[in-house]
Amino acid sequence: MGDDQAIRLGVIGCGGFGLFALQHFVQVPGVELVGMAGTHRDAAKRAAARYNIPDIEDVEALVARDDIDLVYISTPPFLHHPQAMLALEASKHVICEKPLAMTVEQADATTAMCSSTCIMASISRRGWIARSSGFCLSAGR
Repeated sequence: MGDDQAIRLGVIGCGGFGLFALQHFVQVPGVELVGMAGTHRDAAKRAAARYNIPDIEDVEALVARDDIDLVYISTPPFLHHPQAMLALEASKHVICEKPLAMTVEQADATTAMCSSTCIMASISRRGWIARSSGFCLSAGR
């Protein structure tokens, strides 16, 4: 991703907090919302219509897209680890709402995946993102 390119964002989870964070992501210069996947179908459809996203995808299809650089995960906590691992395996940067995992072993697996692929995963508290040296970073304060 060059400095002249937007951070192309895919969102998993469009319910309560996911929608709140999404409203902030789309206001960040250089961030472009390009896709959504939702576990709560009605909320996801409403959010997609609001942001002119033509279709709600399943998680596997979303993370497989070549036009997504960063995946933001805001689903129920038991889904965070498997969804983050899918995104990391697809070479996507990840911002995940807390908790990142339900067990220490899952957290260790996620950390190991990030270390072996040089892809970043971050636990977000406020969902801020910024661009630095061509990588997606989470402010996570």
